Amino acid sequence: MKKILKNKKGFTLIEIIVVLVIIAILAAATIPAMLGYVNEARGKAYASEARLGLIAAQAVVTEQVAATGTTPGNDFILASQSFATMTDDVTGKAEAFSGITIDGNNRVTGIVYKQGGYTVTIGGGTTTVKKT
Repeated sequence: MKKILKNKKGFTLIEIIVVLVIIAILAAATIPAMLGYVNEARGKAYASEARLGLIAAQAVVTEQVAATGTTPGNDFILASQSFATMTDDVTGKAEAFSGITIDGNNRVTGIVYKQGGYTVTIGGGTTTVKKT
């Protein structure tokens, strides 16, 4: 009998179950954290795209003021081919932008960007990212 037990190799069912339980506990703790990091990175990417839209809007305003001497409105900026070209390179959707605000010095001070279930608002020197 002793000879049979000495030659026994491998893991018992209990040992395998214990390892699987430990792996399940580690996965349960790390998967939500990883999803949080993914969502945070996605929000930062959308904030970056919103800043690109702000810069593109400023370029359109500058072009229009230089050409005509008048400040363009929100609809003009969003319909502008220049704005669409500059924003489509990254986002693929110029329609995702809205709420462009311009101050009295013809500077774009705010913009709203909606993409992928997020709403990014830039204005007053702050950037706000909300998951909708």
